[in-house]
Amino acid sequence: VKMAFRSFGAHYWMDRVLFLNDPDCLIMRKHDSNLTNQEVKSLATLISINNNMMFFGDNMAKLEPEREKLLEFIFPPSIRDKGAVPFEFDEEGVPVKMKLEINRSWESSLIAVLLNTQKKNSRVAFNLKDWGLRKDAKYHLYDQWNRKYLGIVGDSMILPMQAHEAKVLSVHKDLGIPQVIG
Repeated sequence: VKMAFRSFGAHYWMDRVLFLNDPDCLIMRKHDSNLTNQEVKSLATLISINNNMMFFGDNMAKLEPEREKLLEFIFPPSIRDKGAVPFEFDEEGVPVKMKLEINRSWESSLIAVLLNTQKKNSRVAFNLKDWGLRKDAKYHLYDQWNRKYLGIVGDSMILPMQAHEAKVLSVHKDLGIPQVIG
């Protein structure tokens, strides 16, 4: 999984300029695999947020039901012409923060991806300024993988992360009216 992220971090700038990025084959199965649930979600996050090719490496008829359920998260409607852009890397060159800006006629929002490359749980700060968001505004945060509303952030929020976890956050400016954020 780490190699797929490292490859993406090294080649993302060439995507749609020289070729289409092909981060890796998506493997989701439990049988004949050492991948944890968090590693499967991390790999699925990387592959789906690129808005490029996706290849499955599993026999879908044999895929375990709990892993098959993850598929509904990685097939969002095509709403963009670009993939995510990594902007912070760890010491090995693995992107640990990536953002995907979504601009619609009625709203601009952001998909923020945070990756914990460590073999242990950690806590990560989500700071508005790191993501290029206005400090004078408030934003709703929604955790896509866990289907959980995290609340409104005005400057920063500390997020717990499991080992090898990829957090996919839907970030929407608070408009002061009812909004769809998840």
